[in-house]
Parts: sequence; C-alpha cells; structure tokens
Amino acid sequence: MRKFILFAIVLTFVFCLIPFDAFAQEFNVTLFPAKLEITGEPGSVHDFEINLHNHGREEQHMWVYFNDYYIRPDNRFVFASPGHYSYSCSRWLQMLEGPDMTVPAGTIGKKRFRAVIPKNAEPGGHYGVIFFERLPLPGKPPVTATPRLGAIIMITVPGQIVREGRIKSVSVKSSFFWPTRKFPFLPRSNLDVRVVFENVGNVHLTIRGKLIFKPSFGWGSGVVDLGEITVLPKTIRYLDATIGEEKKNPSNTSKAKKNKEKINPPLVGSYRVKVEIEYGPSLDVFDTKKTATASFSVYPFSAFVLIVALIAILYAVLWIFRRKKVESAGEVEKSEEKEAEISLEVGPAVARKKFLSFGRRKASEPEVDLMKGEEDEEGKAEEGDKSELAKGDEGGDYKEQEKGDTKVSKGESIRKRILSVLKRFRGRQKL
Repeated sequence: MRKFILFAIVLTFVFCLIPFDAFAQEFNVTLFPAKLEITGEPGSVHDFEINLHNHGREEQHMWVYFNDYYIRPDNRFVFASPGHYSYSCSRWLQMLEGPDMTVPAGTIGKKRFRAVIPKNAEPGGHYGVIFFERLPLPGKPPVTATPRLGAIIMITVPGQIVREGRIKSVSVKSSFFWPTRKFPFLPRSNLDVRVVFENVGNVHLTIRGKLIFKPSFGWGSGVVDLGEITVLPKTIRYLDATIGEEKKNPSNTSKAKKNKEKINPPLVGSYRVKVEIEYGPSLDVFDTKKTATASFSVYPFSAFVLIVALIAILYAVLWIFRRKKVESAGEVEKSEEKEAEISLEVGPAVARKKFLSFGRRKASEPEVDLMKGEEDEEGKAEEGDKSELAKGDEGGDYKEQEKGDTKVSKGESIRKRILSVLKRFRGRQKL
C-alpha cells in the first residue's frame, strides 16, 4: 500500500512537470486580407482570394463557412447565420473549391471565392464574414477549443448611395477630487472620453478621429488619437479613449506615438474639447470631416489638501524648534540675572571669589590688582561712613539725606563694576 501511494505521488509530480503545450495542438496562423472591399453592379461576378499563413511546426486543417455580422455600439461583434440581416451579402458568396483546406507548416495556403451580386440587389452596402475554423488533424485527439479566423467582406452596389454620418455626442469625464497626473501618495484619476458616431446613410463608413483639448483657464493641452473603425449603415459606434494615455491601436502605432508626444496632460483648470471625425468613399480616402465640441474641468482638491497639510506640518516643526530656542535663551538670561543678584547680596569680596571659581582659568595679575585697589577704596569709604555716623546727628536732616544718597550711588557703582567684570571674563572665555 505504501509503495502504491509513493508511486502515485511520483507519477503526479512527473505529470505536473510536462508542459501543457504537449497536450495541445499548436495554432499559429495569420489571415490576409482581413478586410476586403468590392464594388460591383447588380448581376456582376467578382473572384477573390483569402490567404492563410501557417507559422507553426504542424500542418493545420481548416473548415470554411460564411456568416452575417453586426457591430454593437460598444464595438463587440455579433455573428448570425447567412441572410439574418437585411444588409447581408453572405448568401452571395461561393467557394470555388471544397469547404475545407489544409495548410502545411511554414507555408501560405490560398482559398478562392466568388461573389455573385444579384440583379435585384439594392444600392448601398452589403456585408458578410468568411470564417476559417481549425479542425482536429487525423490521428490527433479532438480539440476542446476551436480557434477561428475571419475575413470581413464589404460589397457596395452603385446607385443612390447615401454616405452620411454625424457625431451624436461627445463626453469627457471631469475630475474634481483626485489629480489627473502622477502625484505622491495620491491615486491618479483617468479622463475618459467617449464619442458617439452614427451612420445615417446606406453604405458603410470607415472613420478615423482625433480629439484636441485646450485650456480656457489652466495648464495642459494636446491631441488624442481616437483610432480608425468601420461603421455599418444605420448603426452607432463608440470611439473611446483616455486623455493622457496612448491609444492602443496596433495598426496605427507610429501615429499614436506621434500624438502621444504632443500631449501635455491636464493639471488644473477648465478645458475646451474639439472632436474631428473624417470618412470617405474607401478605406484610404477621407474627404469628409465632421466636428463637435465639449468641455471638462480638472480641480484636484485632494492635491490641494495634501499641499496645505505638508505646509502646516513644516510650519509646526519650525515653530516648535524656534520656541525651544527662545526658551533656552530665556533660561540663560535668568541665570545671569540670578548671578548678578547673588553678587549684590553677598558683597563684593564674596562676588570676586564666586567669579574666580566659575572661570576656566585664573584672571591675569593686572585684573587682580585692579580688583584689590577697588576693594581698598570701598573699605575706606565704608570706614568714612562709620566715622560720620559716630559724630551724631550733627548737620541735621540735610546730612542724613546726603548720606542716604551716597549709599545708593555706591551700591549702584558696585553693581555696575561686577557686571563689567563678568562681561570681560565671558569675553575671554569666548576667545
């Protein structure tokens, strides 16, 4: 039992290592022309060929059949059996050979067809599609997915031809919150464009378009390629694009890149839009132009809020830093005032000792002698004051007032001297 479980695990592992392509049939085939236009009078016959190029390493067996088709406004194709639509031409098509064909690996196979236009065919456009669907090769397992390729056939019967189209509407999505350009920390909003075009004639129109936007106020302008599509008679098609992005159109890559270089995506403001649609009598002739206008606005308030928030944060940081700097400077001033008050309270001798203890080096000899001289003078002044007090109340009130004024002036002079000495000492420390 254990051996069986181990064998099952190993077999499952080996099976998972085998690529899926080993069980699937390769299909690498292209078809040309993918779109064919024929103009013929009622009762005329037209022969043509469709080519299949097998790029793979295996031959491909194909089954050929005809269908009608219809294109919805959102550009999705709808297929139906021959004769389903009034403008069908699939019943006019014939195969000059059998309904199947084999294309060897690395070769190009040709399939011949004939279009027989009825004598009572109505003037205008008639449409159909030729499908080439892969069949399983003999001796190969049946395929679960059946890829197929289609060639569009467009037949125009001359007569009273009405080749006319119009732009029904143009809509551009505005943006009032998120930015339309890349912005740090914020998502990008797309400016989606939709142009609705209606074919009011009785023949198909191959149209190509572009959108031009300019600011009435603001920044940003450019040209957006709307691509090239075919609009069947009495139908509506949408041309969708996004302003600021290159339109993904493989058949028009060089033109899309050229237009992309001209685009300066909207930043902020109000914009005017002009749409130009061109069409003509054939796939390579565009001799008729239709225009329409619209407008949109871009005001990314989220970006404004973010900028204001960043400025507020920066201002708050600077304010806090400045406040701390002012508080530290205030503390230094308070400490200096306290030192001056202490020196006045304890007297000049103690202040001199305190001053010398705070210094990093002793004062020079001339400064010490100067301070000693000042102390001797102050001592003599104090002795004179004491002798004057001993004399009694001689001299009256005038002498007492003069004595009080002398004491105040001496106290102020002592305070000024102490402050000057402290300033000189700090100046020496800075040097």
